[in-house]
Amino acid sequence: MITTTIDIETLQPDWTPPADDPEKFAPLPEHVPCVVSWLVADPGRSQFDLHTYVKGDNGFELADEREALESLASALRQSKRVVTWNGRGFDMPLLGLRALRLGVDWSFWRGMSHRYGNYKQALIHHDLMDLLGDQGGVRAMPMDGVARLLGLPGKHDISGKDVARVWLEEGGRDRVAHYCQEDVVTTYLIYLRWAMCLEGTAAAGRVWNQVLSWAAECLGDPWRDLAADLVRVEGER
Repeated sequence: MITTTIDIETLQPDWTPPADDPEKFAPLPEHVPCVVSWLVADPGRSQFDLHTYVKGDNGFELADEREALESLASALRQSKRVVTWNGRGFDMPLLGLRALRLGVDWSFWRGMSHRYGNYKQALIHHDLMDLLGDQGGVRAMPMDGVARLLGLPGKHDISGKDVARVWLEEGGRDRVAHYCQEDVVTTYLIYLRWAMCLEGTAAAGRVWNQVLSWAAECLGDPWRDLAADLVRVEGER
């Protein structure tokens, strides 16, 4: 069963916050994706494919936003599940708005055409912030804290509030892209632990080990250390 996990980073080039509230979060239409990363996981085939769009940077797989949205839409049409962190409140509505702007077919995403679309479609959305926070009952549920609770690296380099600043620095686009990729892998690993412990999916534990080994090759440090620890622990059993 194919699962697609998504994360995006954004800039707000035309947004000026009010003088009396300089930290105010920009309205959703003001956000422009600068990096979109998605992991297409098919554990039954031991296949994990990480795709990344980086705005205007031809050094990455995708540099054109329309092509990126079309590629992501194609992946989602073939998936049974989409996994996000706060995707219901940010990522998925924003991607839908960008598709609307560029005229990209987003009709598979029923959540934007029907209030209860998530329960009427073959593609089920697991927003982990909602699920782990008891459907919004917990106000503060940071992914970084949950990741570290599970022994994952979390946000060890930059965080979302740093993206606009880092993007303009030399080598900043690479850092933001890597940060987004790490968030995608972290989100999927949290999902696997959720599936194992709260959904009773025993196979998720084996997939967790597969993903850690794959992440060590794909993302480098500090994921290599985690994979090395996994090998050591398995060897001691």
